[in-house]
Amino acid sequence: MHGQSFVKKQATPTQIRGLSKITQIACGANHALAVDVHGLIWAWGCNEQNQLGRHVFGRHVTDSLVPDTVKIRDVKHIACGEYHSLAVDKKDQVWAWGLNSFGEAGYAKAAGSDEAVLPYPMKIPGLRGKHVVCLAGVAHHSAAVTADGQCLVWGRLDGGQLGIDFSDEQLQDASLIRRDERNKPRICLRPTPVPGIIEVSHVACGTDHTIFITREGKAYATGFNSQGQLGLGDEDDIHVAKPIKSKALKDRVPV
Repeated sequence: MHGQSFVKKQATPTQIRGLSKITQIACGANHALAVDVHGLIWAWGCNEQNQLGRHVFGRHVTDSLVPDTVKIRDVKHIACGEYHSLAVDKKDQVWAWGLNSFGEAGYAKAAGSDEAVLPYPMKIPGLRGKHVVCLAGVAHHSAAVTADGQCLVWGRLDGGQLGIDFSDEQLQDASLIRRDERNKPRICLRPTPVPGIIEVSHVACGTDHTIFITREGKAYATGFNSQGQLGLGDEDDIHVAKPIKSKALKDRVPV
């Protein structure tokens, strides 16, 4: 997945042909996106879950190995989940494509099925008019930060990775929560605000955890913590975001 027209290991940095004036880049498990100064998205790599946002047919399958454009214009921010892609354009429309098995691409339809995909870029209804400035995604969940400092999350929830203690009313709302075969809450179907954290400026998603940064430089973490990845000084999983109190993070505002 090196942006070349062949597959091999690349041991040293090599310039990717066809890309210039790139302002942002994002990587998934086996695909990559880049945005240029004109607001065009370039995508390359594996397209098995439609994460490139374009059709690749039969004998032309190697075409996915070199960068080509996605049919969205005037893009200002991109993000990759492991097998899905996200973008926001200058009209504040948020787009998603690729795997949606846990609703990670922001669509309720078919979420919960291993075969659920968005075959081409589609607007995320729940983020319309939200003025999204930052996006993040991983295998099964995604997040967005708005201009007014709100963070919205969606996708898999059963590991506490969304940082929301859903109310009984929310858990009974079939338009918001999808349950698994044991009737346990599994998926948050639409972007939902994370309570208790204000003036968020940045968000990052790990496999089963999420970290939020505020404009004051405070960090909060939630989700699985088996390796201490939350930075809270223990290995306990949590479902509601807690502040990371390390002195090393004090007042460190993302650039």
